Amino acid sequence: MEERKHTSSHYEMELQEIKNGLIYIGVLTETAIQMAMKSLTERDSDLGHKVIKDDDEIDKMDTDWKKGAFVFWPCVSPQLLI
Repeated sequence: MEERKHTSSHYEMELQEIKNGLIYIGVLTETAIQMAMKSLTERDSDLGHKVIKDDDEIDKMDTDWKKGAFVFWPCVSPQLLI
């Protein structure tokens, strides 16, 4: 029974890490959209270029996050997904 508790806490920890990563990427994306709108309304091309540059980093983080999430899910017992 102790092994199951350990596995469950490990599962919860991994799931929380995935959730935190998704929230962080969401916040960065929301900020990027706000900055993009500001660059358009204020015709600020420097800010627009910064948004584009920062978007590459968000894309990389998103790809890394997806890799981590997809590696995690096959390890989950089918009973936990119901």
